[in-house]
Amino acid sequence: METYYGFVSTSEDALALFEACRLGYKQRVPRRLSDGERAAIRSGSIFVWEESESGMKRWTDGRSWSPSRVQGCFLTYHEWEGRRRAQRHPSFHSMHGFNLPMNMHNMHGQPIPMGIARYGHFIGGPTKAGSTQVQYGFPKENGMLKKALSIRTADGKKLHIIAYYSKEDHAQRRLLTPTTDPNFPKLVVPPNLYPDMSP
Repeated sequence: METYYGFVSTSEDALALFEACRLGYKQRVPRRLSDGERAAIRSGSIFVWEESESGMKRWTDGRSWSPSRVQGCFLTYHEWEGRRRAQRHPSFHSMHGFNLPMNMHNMHGQPIPMGIARYGHFIGGPTKAGSTQVQYGFPKENGMLKKALSIRTADGKKLHIIAYYSKEDHAQRRLLTPTTDPNFPKLVVPPNLYPDMSP
């Protein structure tokens, strides 16, 4: 079900994949992945899908991910062990059984456990009781990273790329990109077909 095995580094790589799918050299994902297909996701798995064609507005892979960060034209995520929402509480001295050292404070002067301070993602402000709601998780050992990109074509189609990779594979340059892969079709991307991105 993979559209391509490799890595997407630049907007040119993304455009090459979109165009290869449009011309039939590569296949877009036509539906949601089955449980077995999700389990087969590996470092280097790249999926391209179009919303109306697949019936999917949101990609699901059954894994937990960190909040997104912007990296060029992509959003990036780190695989996490889990994401939870802490109970509202007037202080952070004890949170779901975690008794961690207090060496940082939030903007209201409340102590924050080290685990929350380092990996926590604040999604709410102070409540009426003066507490803060926190969503948090912990990086998964040897977990993957994920890159995502969404654009709209000139004819109104909503296209997406989801790419998975490991830090080690990326650091060792084990994964080819569409623009460096000698076996990837050499294509000229029409300049006005993807107005959200420039070749």
